[in-house]
Amino acid sequence: MKRQALIATLGTEPQVVTLALDLLRAKGYPIAEVVVVHTAGQVIEPALRRLQVEFAREPEVGFRTVGVEDERGMVEDVGNEADTTAVLRTIYRTVLEEK
Repeated sequence: MKRQALIATLGTEPQVVTLALDLLRAKGYPIAEVVVVHTAGQVIEPALRRLQVEFAREPEVGFRTVGVEDERGMVEDVGNEADTTAVLRTIYRTVLEEK
């Protein structure tokens, strides 16, 4: 079976990512890597740190983060059309990289 990755966006509730991973693995999907797409907002930092700690305990699953950026730099939060476009472009690039 091909290597599989879970690509997830991160909000303030990091357990959503680990729950999705657990459910996919329980269904037999061999997830080799979790890629978390996130903004740079301060409210996201605790969730990001929590995931880093959790995945450090689970070395059989790779973990990496991808920050949402545009020509202005890192996006703090999704509050307008430009921010939404940056999120969509980041997700699109991330999926292409994983393919």
